[in-house]
Amino acid sequence: MIRPAGAHGLLVETSGSAAVRQITEWLRTSEYAPLLDDVVPGGRTVLIRASRAPLDELARVLGEFSPQDGSAATSSRTVEIPVAYCGEDLKEVCERAGVSPERFVKEHTGAEHHVVFFGFTPGFAYIDGVPEVLHVPRRATPRTRIATGAVAIANGFTVVYPGGTPGGWNLIGRTDLPPLWDIEREPPNLLSVGDRIVFREVR
Repeated sequence: MIRPAGAHGLLVETSGSAAVRQITEWLRTSEYAPLLDDVVPGGRTVLIRASRAPLDELARVLGEFSPQDGSAATSSRTVEIPVAYCGEDLKEVCERAGVSPERFVKEHTGAEHHVVFFGFTPGFAYIDGVPEVLHVPRRATPRTRIATGAVAIANGFTVVYPGGTPGGWNLIGRTDLPPLWDIEREPPNLLSVGDRIVFREVR
């Protein structure tokens, strides 16, 4: 579904995060890329701001988009995130999913993960790819403060908390990776939309 978004924009509604990633990658590498002011991916949507692009033509092309159109445009880098799977919610998550901790780690580290979009707070990357067998909802009661480097899952996504924020995701582990957001670093974000993420177990 493609809808107008103001005078110079389009909102593309998709089937899910995989389609969001494919469309975003295609837009940023297509012939239309120089004419786009901004491409903002979300959980199931892509917002396009384009004051110079022919929106009718772009909408028509997007309406005919198929996954194969985006496959060749993938140029993401791979980022490895070491994780100690010792989160305080891991046991509960495993019980809800009906898997052992060992299988949880095997499933999570063996899956294909990508950064789809950012939200909530600077550096908060929504990483898709959690296997369906491990899908659990957010916690009913959020915590008031989550430490830097906490790794958590909810609703098919994994996140690494930048630190100092509240959070309602299920804590499954921690990483000693540098903070995902550092205003003194250039660029401040350690991750980018489209990055392929490999979670590696450490003890």
